[in-house]
Amino acid sequence: MVVVVVCVLLLGSFGCKSKAAPEAQAASAPLQMTVDVPSPVKPERPTTLRLHVAIAGKPVESASVHGVQNMVTMDMGKTEMDFKPVGGGNYEAVTEFSMSGPWKIDVTVKDGAHTMNSQVKVNVVD
Repeated sequence: MVVVVVCVLLLGSFGCKSKAAPEAQAASAPLQMTVDVPSPVKPERPTTLRLHVAIAGKPVESASVHGVQNMVTMDMGKTEMDFKPVGGGNYEAVTEFSMSGPWKIDVTVKDGAHTMNSQVKVNVVD
């Protein structure tokens, strides 16, 4: 089982186009996302992706979580998925990978004014 933890400092929409100064980032609440990808991931078999979303350590129950999956080394098209809430800040989506190789899933989490984008890498093996 592979677990990836992503911690992003959220910034409000203040119309800034450049990175905020470190002191401005420290004042924001951190959004955490933990992703659970089973191992090994096999081609052409259903794979359940699980993730946990929290703000300041507290589970987020009302997030909208969307993923876009595509292969890194060749154009195999995009597969879009919505993660469904399963309670306790946990979300799940079932997907399939059409062939072996490196894949990525761009994940967007939205909860009110908070938005986080992250990329999950998945290596699919025969």
